[in-house]
Amino acid sequence: MSEYNNNKKLKKRLFKYKENKAKLESKKLKLDNMYSNISPNCSGMPGGSGGINSKVESHILEKDILENEIKDLEYEIKEIDIALNVLTKKEYTVIELRYLEEYKPSEVYNELHISERSFWREHSRIMQKMENVIKK
Repeated sequence: MSEYNNNKKLKKRLFKYKENKAKLESKKLKLDNMYSNISPNCSGMPGGSGGINSKVESHILEKDILENEIKDLEYEIKEIDIALNVLTKKEYTVIELRYLEEYKPSEVYNELHISERSFWREHSRIMQKMENVIKK
């Protein structure tokens, strides 16, 4: 895959980082709520109203799907965290402003008091550094 495509994919992942962290917390809360709302039900016992198997199976399936989504989000977040952790404070600030705070490029280089050219050169170098860490 070309450097351009790798950077494009990484940019997308960085823009979604905060959203993914929020989704992860929401899904964990939902999973915790599923466990706390489990109550014994005797409708599947002889003389009960029946239908327990489909309810239990549905609940288990929903729980499994949710656990897999959580696992995927945790992996995605952890991989980005690892890439962010190799950055210097200055490099992190560039990425934080551009992707996590969603500043426009011009806002980033104005905020950091650097030229547009310096910004793009630094940005490219940082993205390559991050790509090298999370390259599959």
